[in-house]
Amino acid sequence: MDGEHTTVVIQRYLDELAEEKPADPIIRTLLDTSVRRLHQLCCALLYRSYPRLTRPPLNLQVEEMLSAVVERRARFKCTAGLHHAVRHTAADTGFEHHGFLNVLLAVAAAADGADTAVLASLLAERDPQAVAARIAALDADLVADTRHFFTSFGTCSIEEPVADLVALGLAAKPG
Repeated sequence: MDGEHTTVVIQRYLDELAEEKPADPIIRTLLDTSVRRLHQLCCALLYRSYPRLTRPPLNLQVEEMLSAVVERRARFKCTAGLHHAVRHTAADTGFEHHGFLNVLLAVAAAADGADTAVLASLLAERDPQAVAARIAALDADLVADTRHFFTSFGTCSIEEPVADLVALGLAAKPG
């Protein structure tokens, strides 16, 4: 659809549907094209109007999002990118990355009624020993409540998160 108006392209698909052709492949192609076009439009809007949202960390007031999730008793998972336990700056890219234990602590604090300023400070914590001490101090009821909300997280590696937990004394070395 590059260079053509969206309505012209959609009309072309509608014209094809009016003919005696199987509709399924036409509709699938139309939907695929529409999704790609919507993605392009959203990206253009982000880059033009909200450039800070296009640079990592995509910290869209994470503390506010976590607080809202807990307030609504909703469940969530972090689908990718939480490779390490504690917030850090990646040496190869210079990008900031949240730690999965930081997220866990922020959710626990939200479940315990903390305000967003506390959640933000927990998400920003970079001291591994401070994070580990706070994790170890969580009581069983708060852990269960937290687990209700923060159901899982995704990572490309099993070794990195496990190694971090072992190094922090929060897990035994596998094997």
